[in-house]
Amino acid sequence: MTGFQTLFCKEWLRFWKVRVQTVLAPVLTALLYLLVFGHALSGRVEVFPGVEYTTFLIPGLAMMSVLQNSFANGSSSLMQSKMTGNIVFVLLPPLSHREFFAAYLLAAVGRGVVVGSGVLLATLWFVDLPLAQPLWIVLFGIVSSAVMGALGIVAGIQSDKIDQLAAFTNFNDGFAGWDGVTTFDAPLTATPTSANARGVSRNTTVGYYVFAPASGFNGVMNYQNAGVTLGAGANQQVPIG
Repeated sequence: MTGFQTLFCKEWLRFWKVRVQTVLAPVLTALLYLLVFGHALSGRVEVFPGVEYTTFLIPGLAMMSVLQNSFANGSSSLMQSKMTGNIVFVLLPPLSHREFFAAYLLAAVGRGVVVGSGVLLATLWFVDLPLAQPLWIVLFGIVSSAVMGALGIVAGIQSDKIDQLAAFTNFNDGFAGWDGVTTFDAPLTATPTSANARGVSRNTTVGYYVFAPASGFNGVMNYQNAGVTLGAGANQQVPIG
């Protein structure tokens, strides 16, 4: 085998040998998301007319798994190699930077696609999910995992400590909209002074719960308005989700 093929096989086997941790665990995590949010919001939230909430949720869970695992593959591999000192055995062989990058990137794409496919296959048992454009699904899955895999490689190269790598991860979570709020259709007694400050638009008089992670453990509040979940950097005029 060539040096590129050897490095790719090494990276592929690195996550596949511990597939219970790297593949099965993310699939189970997605199933827990589906169980909790599907049970809590199914029948109460209709994102689009005629589309069940669980049907809307599953593609997002699959894509979340693709992005997280493709990023984690390259970044964790490089970080572990630096910490254990065996990165020198990767740098010594006469590999070009293109071969080095391509091997890590293809392994990251492979892990992301494998985990995303596992999430889809596992969740199809719980809901009828129509696949209107399967070719676009495959294309978006490969391209998005390639983008996040490349970012993971950059993060692994630039980081010298786990704390620095965690900073990249937190930035990606915020960029993806993880500081958004989650709404529930039941009222509480505490009402904040400003709904817009919490990233929630107001358009009706229906009461519901709002959980704002950034507000702390007591971040469940009551709005007499219909909620719109917003992501990082969003506002009432530019909703995300």
